[in-house]
Amino acid sequence: MATIQRAYKTALKPTKAQQAKLLHYSDVVRFCYNLFLSQSEEAYAATAKRPFTSALIKQFRANRPEWTAGACSRCEETAARMLDGGYKKFFEYHKTGKLSTMQKGKRPRKDGKPHGFPRFKSRFDGPVACKFWGVKPEHVREDAIRLRGLGWLKLHENGYLTTEGAKLNCVAVSCRAGRWFVSLQVEQDGATERAQGAPVGVDVGVKTLAVTSDGRQFENPKALRRSLRQLARLNRKLARQEKGSSRRADTKERLGRLYYRITNVRQDATHKATAEIIGVNRPAEERPAAVGIETLNVKGMLQNRRLSRAISDANLSELHRQLRYKAEWHGSSIIEADRFYPSSKTCSDCGHIVAELKLSERTFHCPECGAVRDRDENAAVNLQKLCRV
Repeated sequence: MATIQRAYKTALKPTKAQQAKLLHYSDVVRFCYNLFLSQSEEAYAATAKRPFTSALIKQFRANRPEWTAGACSRCEETAARMLDGGYKKFFEYHKTGKLSTMQKGKRPRKDGKPHGFPRFKSRFDGPVACKFWGVKPEHVREDAIRLRGLGWLKLHENGYLTTEGAKLNCVAVSCRAGRWFVSLQVEQDGATERAQGAPVGVDVGVKTLAVTSDGRQFENPKALRRSLRQLARLNRKLARQEKGSSRRADTKERLGRLYYRITNVRQDATHKATAEIIGVNRPAEERPAAVGIETLNVKGMLQNRRLSRAISDANLSELHRQLRYKAEWHGSSIIEADRFYPSSKTCSDCGHIVAELKLSERTFHCPECGAVRDRDENAAVNLQKLCRV
């Protein structure tokens, strides 16, 4: 039986004392990360070798500053593992020659380091996440979780966090837009029963988030587009205010909450659409045995300056990513069409391929057999047929 790695994330309701302690933990993690990075670079410049993180932790604990007293030992361990992960990703990407989009840049870095190299963390970027290892299952209740040095922290959602039948690997506490969150990383058994339902094709887009071959349509919330005026107003207000003032800090906090709301609206629509397509809560005979999707070149699509913002707002790459892992969890298989497969230009009835099809043409008219269909539904049916080949 295959095991899967899964994360459960929910909001916390810390008391004022617990919140102050969480901020203190965050400051210690940031300080340790910057200290370890600086010491590592100094040692490399002198000996051409980087020290082990265990040695850095041991040195820090021997000369711990007074202000870090009260923080648990997980803080320096979190910083050390974060630095190890940053170095590992940097060397792996440069070894294979494949850099992620976040690490590629057209302009050189101000510190002279190559793109993707670990950089120092700033306190202006907000609190840094802290991780806890060795948390026992009995420390996770329906309404609270117990962490070292913090005691029992209440949860916003009762009964969401679960460790039953799972191995608890790590617990992470993070902050976003002034709210604290806890995430449980667990290993649990995957789906044991293979999906047996009819295959389905999924065509994603901007006007409609997703259209399936059986006629279901999932609307695109266009979260960013609906908030552009409010974002512009808050950004203008932020630019006029004096740096370091309390009112500018309040405006910056409001702007962060608005961006967080945009992210939540977009993610909510994506999760609901993918869960419905895969049939997460349905029996095996009703879940699709195969799901046909396109191979999208999102990076190339973003080069269109008229559609780049709308494409980014639609969250297409994330939708495909969720379809892949949810299909694996629930016993379905993903069939990806070739990047140049003409799903929109091919008639789903007779197979005739139209030479040219403008993006503004939302209805497909076949000149060969006279079939008339919605453009997206026609593409979804063609993707479904790939699952039956």
